[in-house]
Amino acid sequence: MAVAFLYSAHTRTACSRRPFRKIPRIFEVLGAHLTEHERVTGTCFAVWAPNAHNVNLIGDFNAWDGRSHPMRSRGASGVWELFVPGIRAGALYKYEIRTADGQRLDKADPVGFAMELRPATASEVADVDRYEWGLRGAPRVMAQTTRP
Repeated sequence: MAVAFLYSAHTRTACSRRPFRKIPRIFEVLGAHLTEHERVTGTCFAVWAPNAHNVNLIGDFNAWDGRSHPMRSRGASGVWELFVPGIRAGALYKYEIRTADGQRLDKADPVGFAMELRPATASEVADVDRYEWGLRGAPRVMAQTTRP
């Protein structure tokens, strides 16, 4: 299994600002981002969980076992982060959050760019650079789903 290591460059600038919640374009910092670090391709995961005792990354790449990928706290910012080599688009993941009283909560990424279809609830690593962003068709879709 590949060894995960910390990737602070991705969140360093944002985490040095206060308050963290007011950073514009927070989606550029949090979530799962395909990237390269020191010539190693992988994914940088970052989540804001200011009241967590600890956070682990779980997914189909580690048999949903959080002991394999503990995340690092960025201190007072409330951000937890981890770079994992070899994780590609399509990988499923969640954050395993431990509360102060020891409760385990498995949560989808609130800033995730892709999700499994219901009833499954995992987030999916997405290659957002290959996605064509825009609002084409949005008014039609919104009109079909808006209720009186």
